[in-house]
Amino acid sequence: MVDEFHPTLVIMDIKMPKLDGIEAARAITAKGPVPIILITGMSSDEMAAKAIEAGVFAYLVKPVTKKQLEPAIKLALARYEQFKGLKTEVSDLKDAMETRKLVERAKGILMKRCNVSEEDAFKLLQEHSQKENKKMREIAENIISATKIL
Repeated sequence: MVDEFHPTLVIMDIKMPKLDGIEAARAITAKGPVPIILITGMSSDEMAAKAIEAGVFAYLVKPVTKKQLEPAIKLALARYEQFKGLKTEVSDLKDAMETRKLVERAKGILMKRCNVSEEDAFKLLQEHSQKENKKMREIAENIISATKIL
């Protein structure tokens, strides 16, 4: 159903006919993050640990009242937004690290080939980036590629 409807929130029981809720949560989160609230008739530390491992955002013990469900929904949605923000931040940081590595490598190539200082090599990269209206990463990749050919 998640594949068909793409919900913004999943609330399900741990006991289900074909698959238990923890395994279903694991299968759902393997395809992409979705805030999931699991409801169970009995609670244990082991079950809670499995739910956390499966990517569940909230866990409620029956009987569940509206008074309990509303804050759990708000919490799950808020945690999901934080998770998405962190995931984006991690992706941006990885990209920045990779760009930095490429720029450092390109600087080293320029320093060696042009017999210039590190500062001058960086300035050459910057100037070329501005002149061609391309990102430093792209210029660095081009320099590295050209060096491989030579």
